[in-house]
Amino acid sequence: MSINIIKEKIIHSTKPPQQNLNQEVKKEKNQIDDDIFLKMPLRALAYTNEVGAALEPLIGHSAALMTYFPALLYIGADCYDKYLRGNHNDYQETSTACLAKEAIFQGFASVVAPTLFIHAGQNLACSANKLFGDKIDARAKNEISVFLKENALKLDLTKNKDVAFDNTSKYMFDKIKNYHDSKQSSSSTIKRYWKKFKSLFNEALSDKMEFKYCGKIDPKDASYKNLANFARKQFDEMYDIMKSLDSCDVGSVKGIMDSMEKNGKRISKYKATKFFNKIQKYGKDPSIGTERAKRLAIADMARDDINMKSLKGGPLLIAVVAGFTTLFAVGPLLDKFGEDVLVKKIVDPLIDYGKRFKEAFKATNETYKKPTLNSYNENNNVKKNQSQEVLVV
Repeated sequence: MSINIIKEKIIHSTKPPQQNLNQEVKKEKNQIDDDIFLKMPLRALAYTNEVGAALEPLIGHSAALMTYFPALLYIGADCYDKYLRGNHNDYQETSTACLAKEAIFQGFASVVAPTLFIHAGQNLACSANKLFGDKIDARAKNEISVFLKENALKLDLTKNKDVAFDNTSKYMFDKIKNYHDSKQSSSSTIKRYWKKFKSLFNEALSDKMEFKYCGKIDPKDASYKNLANFARKQFDEMYDIMKSLDSCDVGSVKGIMDSMEKNGKRISKYKATKFFNKIQKYGKDPSIGTERAKRLAIADMARDDINMKSLKGGPLLIAVVAGFTTLFAVGPLLDKFGEDVLVKKIVDPLIDYGKRFKEAFKATNETYKKPTLNSYNENNNVKKNQSQEVLVV
């Protein structure tokens, strides 16, 4: 008999939580079905900044920053929708608490944390490149490639390859040294951090060439030798391409292909056509002469070749793949952590505490502001006594 009673009590005590759980699950499902911000294509807007951060090595800082605008618009609209929905999800009563929770969740799970993790994944993958091949940071490779692209037009093809490299490398290493010297700390700690903040802000808004990852220039260091060897290899390839194109007969596509073959080089019909079209394009400008048009087209071809090498297994590809890998690996975990830990364990208790504090404060204020009945009668009696005393006098 007692066992049956215990069984009945256990069954009775476990039913309501199960019913409540089913109701909560059903409520969440209905909310998801009803929420257009959780459906495609609007939901995709939440990931534009994360995709931009992953593609940043390829598209540059400025373009990556532009990808934040669709995401921020989506987050703002979603937060406002949650504010209008309220606690009961019926658009009958607005709720600042729902607005605050959604804003904190979206700020963490969609803006700050993904970007930090993506950049951390890119940094780790690019730094790991020091263990293989050329043994330098993948981002340093990209910086050297960008430098060569920017200076392709300045390259003097009339000089010997070694002399041309010496001039170019001296200029490059001077720029690297100047960059790191400009980042040296100042005497004041506040000035040092302010300078660092300004430099980060300026770099984020600019695609200007920098040498952040090439390291300090020390000829005795092994990293310097690795850097110089990689720069020489890249330079040689660029110089050979430009020298071969410079000696071409550019009167026709076939003339370009035949000239390259005579020089012991091969060029596809696609590249020969591309080179010929570039010359024709620059030649249309009356302020540019024939030789100048040819030089501009040659520099463009060299830049295109460097870009392709950077993508085909090069530093840009490493950084982009690492960024997307980190995004797909960490993204779901960040959403779960933001919902289950940040909102439910931290934000919800804080909001509840704030509500209780507000109610207690309001109740305390009302007791001070509204006089009780006894105090009201006492005040009346005092006033009557005072008036009687005045009459007696």
